[in-house]
Amino acid sequence: MGHYSAFFSFMQHVRVASPAQERMSHDLSSLFEAVYAERPILRTLIAQHGTRTLHEYASQYVADTGYPAARRDEIIGVIARETERLFGTELSRTISEQLNREYIVNTADHVGPVTHSWFVSTSALIGATLSQGSRAIITLACSNVSLNNTSFPRGVLFHTQKGSEIREQRLSFLPSDSHAASVYGFRAYTRDEIHKIHKLLREKVRARDVPQSVADKLVTLIDTVYGTESALSQASFADQVSTTNRTLWQHMFSNEQVPELVYLEQERIVIDALTRFHLTGRSVVSKILFNPEYTALAASHFDGVPSAYVLSEKKGTFLFWGASKDTSYRVSLWYKDGALESSDGTVRIPLTPESITRALNDKRIVPSLLLTFILLSFHYGLNCLGGFNQIHYVTAMKAAYLSFLSARGETDEYTLATRAVTDNTNDVTLGYVRDGAALIPADGLDFYLYGTGTAWAHLVSDVHTLTLRDAFFPGMPAFYRCTRPASQLNPTLSTITPAHITEYFGVDKKLTPTVSLS
Repeated sequence: MGHYSAFFSFMQHVRVASPAQERMSHDLSSLFEAVYAERPILRTLIAQHGTRTLHEYASQYVADTGYPAARRDEIIGVIARETERLFGTELSRTISEQLNREYIVNTADHVGPVTHSWFVSTSALIGATLSQGSRAIITLACSNVSLNNTSFPRGVLFHTQKGSEIREQRLSFLPSDSHAASVYGFRAYTRDEIHKIHKLLREKVRARDVPQSVADKLVTLIDTVYGTESALSQASFADQVSTTNRTLWQHMFSNEQVPELVYLEQERIVIDALTRFHLTGRSVVSKILFNPEYTALAASHFDGVPSAYVLSEKKGTFLFWGASKDTSYRVSLWYKDGALESSDGTVRIPLTPESITRALNDKRIVPSLLLTFILLSFHYGLNCLGGFNQIHYVTAMKAAYLSFLSARGETDEYTLATRAVTDNTNDVTLGYVRDGAALIPADGLDFYLYGTGTAWAHLVSDVHTLTLRDAFFPGMPAFYRCTRPASQLNPTLSTITPAHITEYFGVDKKLTPTVSLS
């Protein structure tokens, strides 16, 4: 296998039988190397854990990072309060008790209906490996993404079959002219938009893209999950998503015992923690915000860190994103003369507790990924399970943060921050539908539309059967597209699909479809 051996060594016993297989072997090698070159932590992850079953891998997630109880109590209290606001006291108490036992949350998801195969899988892996006594999948989902993100946060996804072809269908709650807006702070969908989904389904039935029986089930779901007074009365789209995802999850796996899905907005958690504990006081987070010496040093130490910013190119943002006048679009902010300022000077937020408090309350700023993980991972030591990108950039942020602490002589904080766990992933593919001879990742609504009451049990079984590489490798085509601009994509590598990978590595022989569309 020559240069393929770095990640195909486990396939050395397979004899390549045809020119087509040789080409596929070469193309997969090139694809994997292209991803590993941009995300080297993934190579290490697969080398260390690739042959473990998903259950074995997830069982070694660090449940206690050894952070002081006082800090843990702060962030657990914030998460519990947000849970109570959305779901009531009983579930809030459950979440608090669980986090005191297992200090772990899912931060891989974006705020949106939990129907994309990515986020069904991240939740399923956690839910299938919860320890005894734990009842909830706790997700702090990122809302600071565009509504046109590839995870389709603005609506729901499902598959239909037309002849021998399986197609992915989309139903959007929000209008097409809002796609570039951020999910954070976006208005709630309305009853009129629910009616538009009804109309779109009728059009899809007439075009024979959606069978009438499937459309009828979808109308029932839309009305009972998304069209209720409770859902429509929520103040924002993010709150609607949080409350409806809990109900949707139960519908997806009806007639089965499944964990609760507690879907919270990551940015609200960070803002509440900042407001309660860091806009005054002496924490390092507070010093970064309000001590000019710390702020200037931080600005230089995080320059060039992935998903932080590049000062020379004015790419990214420092600590917070600003909002446009209608608060729908993100604006980069940079440290200048004791304030955060946009490049054109239209947004200027003095770095004082009073100004930051007002700007947060008015939704004129939102915490960046850098500030989010400085707070959650490095200050509070929360074990944040992440996708393939997160484990890359948070690991780099940790290295820069430790360098910053060392330069400031913050020895106690440095020692504590070394315990932060940054490389635990739940970015796997679980749940498939059959497309001819191939298997393709299932969307969440597929379980509701076509399930027979065994989908969750099927996913749990797969977690005990599949290895980490079995479940991780099918994501490589998407990882490849995410790690470079479209202009730099190799046309041949861009045609590789998850089905090619499951077939090449024999994963399709281990699996049966979770649900059948026929």
